[in-house]
Amino acid sequence: MSSPLFLSYTWDEPSLEGADALDLALRLRGVPIWRDRRRMGWGDYKSETVQAAIGEQCSGFVLHYAEPVLDSDFVCDIELPAMDARRRRDPEFFSGAVFRFSPLAQAGQRLRDRANVELGEPLGSRVVDGDPTEGLRAAANDVLARYLYAQLDDNVVRVQVETRDALPVESEAVLQLAWAPPLAHDADEYDHGVWTQQLQPALADLRQALTDTRAPRTLRVGGNMHLSAALALGYEFREPTGWSLQLDRDGLSCFSDRVAPDLGGWRVVRSPGGGDVDHRLVICVHASKNLDAAVTRHCGELAPAKIRVDISPPDGVAGRTTVTPDSVNALAAAIAAEVLHIRDAYGTTETHLYLACPWPLAALLGWHLGSCGRVVCHEAAVGRDTYRTSCVLL
Repeated sequence: MSSPLFLSYTWDEPSLEGADALDLALRLRGVPIWRDRRRMGWGDYKSETVQAAIGEQCSGFVLHYAEPVLDSDFVCDIELPAMDARRRRDPEFFSGAVFRFSPLAQAGQRLRDRANVELGEPLGSRVVDGDPTEGLRAAANDVLARYLYAQLDDNVVRVQVETRDALPVESEAVLQLAWAPPLAHDADEYDHGVWTQQLQPALADLRQALTDTRAPRTLRVGGNMHLSAALALGYEFREPTGWSLQLDRDGLSCFSDRVAPDLGGWRVVRSPGGGDVDHRLVICVHASKNLDAAVTRHCGELAPAKIRVDISPPDGVAGRTTVTPDSVNALAAAIAAEVLHIRDAYGTTETHLYLACPWPLAALLGWHLGSCGRVVCHEAAVGRDTYRTSCVLL
């Protein structure tokens, strides 16, 4: 069972803005956060609740330090003493601070003078106005590493991913990728720049942190996610990295494995575009829904792709149960093999994916696509009548 990290901060600006940014950076890397605005309602801010969270429920404590912290009686007289008491009796409980704007030594001394508490080591680089992104990323990665050291055991690493709704507070997964926001249920409602700016860097940082902590090389993944998120997760932990995936959906599990590609009777229709200008390979997987109209609409204003490949169930009828746990890995391997074959035969340089399938198939496809070059994933609009470009995998 996971134990969240307690995030301490003050409600003034820019402290609140900085705490929000740190909170988001940690959630995108899978660190569950105990935070007052999510755990307690307005008018229900009780010191007993906070003390119990720090003393019993949380695995660590991080203070987002800005100068107004010194004026906060709640932080200095309730939260920090509770942290100090927990740390004294529990050597595995970690604590530290992310400093905003203030020189580390000076800020640490002021905090000791005000609260009579030694907080712990600074985490990451000091977050300053001139370089907030890198400083915040370094701080989030330091906190992630400390959290993993406190939480991981010798079994598989449990991960829950939620990209459409809020992640359940009671989730027991050690890593909880709470990606809604920045993602939203409708692909039209979020800025797709978050993939390169936030989500893909967070996945890369997570894999590096797990590698550094010598975590078990198996991720057990559950949740509810966009197909682009599942694809990106599988691609980040793809087969050449040495990671394996166990994917849980609707009470059933499937596993990544290096297997012989096997379409299992699925239909493959190749449609050359007839031109040499465009070097796109378009792959359409019609597992749970026929995509023809939506893909045609999305590609209508573009030059014809070098070749389009449509992959459909054996009976040609797309539906929810067309993909089975015992065959999905070999099917994903076969789709990846088709991409490699087309690249060699037709000289395509980009693969564009249009998927309508259960998310484990998308994750396994990402796991098998390790040597296929540039891959562009398109996400279906909420009405399933067209697509929007989402993430690019390199």
